[in-house]
Amino acid sequence: MLRLGGQNTWRTLPELLAHNAEFYPDLLFARFLKRSEVVATCTYAQTLQKATDWAALFLEHGLQRGEAVVLALPNTEDFVYAYFGVLLAGGVPAATVPIRRLKADSHYLANIAQRLQSIHARTLILSEAQAGFADVPPLSSIEKLTVLTRRDVQTTSQYIAPSISKDDLGVLQFTSGTASQAKVVQLSNAALLAQMRNISARLKVVSHEDSGLSWLPFFHDMGLIGFLLTPMYCAITVTLLQTEDFMVRPSVWIKALSDFRATITCGPTSAYALCARFLKDSEVEHYDLRHLRAALVGAEMISQESLRQFIARLQPAGFRAASLLPAYGLAENGVAVTLTPVEEGPAFDAIDLETLQTKGFAQPVQSNGATSVHDALVTTRSIACTGTPLPETEVVIVNGEGERLGERQVGEVLVSSPSLMEGYYNQPGGRNYYPHDLEQVVTTALGMHRGDAVAIAYEDPGRATELVVMLVETAATDPAEREALRQRVRQVLIDADYPVSEVVLLRPKTIQVTPNGKLKRVELKTRYLKGEFLNGNETS
Repeated sequence: MLRLGGQNTWRTLPELLAHNAEFYPDLLFARFLKRSEVVATCTYAQTLQKATDWAALFLEHGLQRGEAVVLALPNTEDFVYAYFGVLLAGGVPAATVPIRRLKADSHYLANIAQRLQSIHARTLILSEAQAGFADVPPLSSIEKLTVLTRRDVQTTSQYIAPSISKDDLGVLQFTSGTASQAKVVQLSNAALLAQMRNISARLKVVSHEDSGLSWLPFFHDMGLIGFLLTPMYCAITVTLLQTEDFMVRPSVWIKALSDFRATITCGPTSAYALCARFLKDSEVEHYDLRHLRAALVGAEMISQESLRQFIARLQPAGFRAASLLPAYGLAENGVAVTLTPVEEGPAFDAIDLETLQTKGFAQPVQSNGATSVHDALVTTRSIACTGTPLPETEVVIVNGEGERLGERQVGEVLVSSPSLMEGYYNQPGGRNYYPHDLEQVVTTALGMHRGDAVAIAYEDPGRATELVVMLVETAATDPAEREALRQRVRQVLIDADYPVSEVVLLRPKTIQVTPNGKLKRVELKTRYLKGEFLNGNETS
């Protein structure tokens, strides 16, 4: 049975889990490996029951709807049960790096403490072996912190499900970076389901037939969304390895792919490079990868040479180059934005490096354009083609003015999709706004012409965000009339849910355009920052 977008009506992740538990109760959802051995398994029915037990525990400890819970757990069944337990209790799960050492690491514990505080979480989930860290500073100094492990969970029949909507958050995803630098992406149930729907459609996943396999940690968006949530959406089995097992011995990934006949997997370029480097001929001859049809590549710059070496190393095991599917993504869109269609395989473009760096244009070059291998490495760069946008997804490249650029021009990536985040947690500046949208709202509401109002933004170092300023031309000279206009502009933007820090009134013809009719936003921003609009032009 092929799961395609539009056929399913689940509104939330708990509804999805309940559906699978009802219709496929005995279907194996996940198996967990440690050092290549299966140490645990769970069916969909078991997952729902265990998650319900966790939910009852959270509610017993006073978890409120929309409250965050931090999970510092490895790729184990406990993470799966606790994650869905948080959702069933109406909370919001947030995964972070698990504690792997038996001795306290003050720097690492400080990172966990900072992440707890950054999302106002009062509950931390640890493994039984690491529970003692709750008594170690700085965790011990966090007021009213509740630390729970699997031993706190009891079988219950007293769970009463709270009301959960599609707009409720399904995860708080920490972006890469240190705890102080990482942003926290808010993804709703609806956004996550849309991402899962479109990934499965692009990969042409077949329920009960395909199977996934991953060693990526659950605190990574591809590990969580790509290889925990999406397999559930597709009603397939996923095999999950311990991340540290792969780091110690990369061959466990390839061995598991062969042993469990996985059809879909994923990894960064560096993971494929490690396998190509360390796999031995004596190992490869025992592997069978003929069934692997989708090996996604993403998360970092994609190296053509690394993939070439991986293909050469694993071809004797039946691996096909067409299985490698480069992708581009970001946590703000769940995980994936573009993905190479199945069976197309990797493609690379040789780009002239100087033209790219000096002119912002990806000029293709002929493979025989260099006089030597060294010249080719110095003057060209191999750029991976990362496929096409997922279904329901639009991607455009724009310049600093928000104007669309042509093919091969370097600019900023804008993404529109049903998977986009709600914003960054606890950051009013966490949403993206486009100048022309704000300008259109103002000019339409006030009956102005295009070019009578211009939006600019500048960074405020003190608040680590951008401040929005609306520049508006007016011929009015009466102070009361000017003040009324400022308030009217501000209210129009507030009603449209657009932030504005300042409204600046300018004399007519202050706003200039280029010969082809484009607003000179950069010039206006420069003049504003220089304070030119303070003389003869009143500000709000």
